[in-house]
Amino acid sequence: MKNKIATLALLFGAIIFSSTALYSQSAGSSGSIKARIVHEEKTEKGKKSVYIDSEEKYDSKGNVIEEIEYKDGKIDKHMLYEYDSNNNKIKETELNDSGKPKKIGEYKYENGLRKEKYVYDGNKMLISKKTYTYKY
Repeated sequence: MKNKIATLALLFGAIIFSSTALYSQSAGSSGSIKARIVHEEKTEKGKKSVYIDSEEKYDSKGNVIEEIEYKDGKIDKHMLYEYDSNNNKIKETELNDSGKPKKIGEYKYENGLRKEKYVYDGNKMLISKKTYTYKY
């Protein structure tokens, strides 16, 4: 019984590892994929319509640098991301319909761990601050 459980655990771990590796490769970690676009096809009253559902753009390290979500073919949410040299997300900007900053989040790290997040409105006025603590 213990051998069967151990075998199942190893198999499950291998599946998780391989799917994670496959996703990271497909998400541009090798630098070969620069964007991913998802289309949605809807059929209503016998008429098919195809819309762009979402779009992601990647930097050369595989980090998502732009994310656009659509609703019925129109932009619903538009985000830009920036990273430091350690691939930590340091800034995220939500854009409004005009392409101007609506909300800006800035992250601070200490010893590789996220310590604070500051959220500003489009006029760079502080809206909120989050502090992250860790227990060991």
